Amino acid sequence: MHIINRIVILSLLFFMASCAQEKKNADDIRMLPKYGGVQKSKEQLAADQDFLDTIFSDDKYRDNKRLASDELIKIGFDYLYKGDVKTAMYRFNQAYLIDSTNTDIYWGFGGVYMTQSMPDKAKEQYEIGLRENPQNTHLLTDLGTYYMIKFQEGENRNTKELEQALSLFEKSYGLDDKDQNTLIKLSMTHLLNSNCKAAWKYYSECQALGGLPITKEYSAHLQATCIE
Repeated sequence: MHIINRIVILSLLFFMASCAQEKKNADDIRMLPKYGGVQKSKEQLAADQDFLDTIFSDDKYRDNKRLASDELIKIGFDYLYKGDVKTAMYRFNQAYLIDSTNTDIYWGFGGVYMTQSMPDKAKEQYEIGLRENPQNTHLLTDLGTYYMIKFQEGENRNTKELEQALSLFEKSYGLDDKDQNTLIKLSMTHLLNSNCKAAWKYYSECQALGGLPITKEYSAHLQATCIE
């Protein structure tokens, strides 16, 4: 079955299960990464089990919890892009509930904090995930983004932050040279570092793959700054 169809089915499954879960969970631990690590009540644990039973009642997910977890993370990001931070965090936590070893959950948690203008908390989540899986390219790229933002926001530009960002992007690129988010961030970082040749290189690679994250503003800025 096509992945989009699976996502639709999973959405329906977790919607039915989570309705009961969200009514039963009195405090908002669902807005904390991994439910805040608190000891849940019997009622909350029962709601969690009902949720898991519903998800794994589908044969596709019974023996593939990573697939179910990955698809919930995708759904979480869909909500995050729509500005629904609360529902996004619920979905990321449910992805953790399904597969606690999936380090992409930290990508989701960090994304929530970045959206809420809490970059240091986002950094914390990325670093936790990278300690568990140093080769998670999503986490490497987003941690690099954190350092790139810190460099741009600083009154006295700290070149070490820019170097750290570039190092993380290059490591991520070495593991996956087709990730458009990594490619555009590499282009931006090299532009900040006045390396026009490299900025155009990664821009062109991103463009060749579809150029999804490329904005008109960045294209205009690159063209104005680095005349080919």
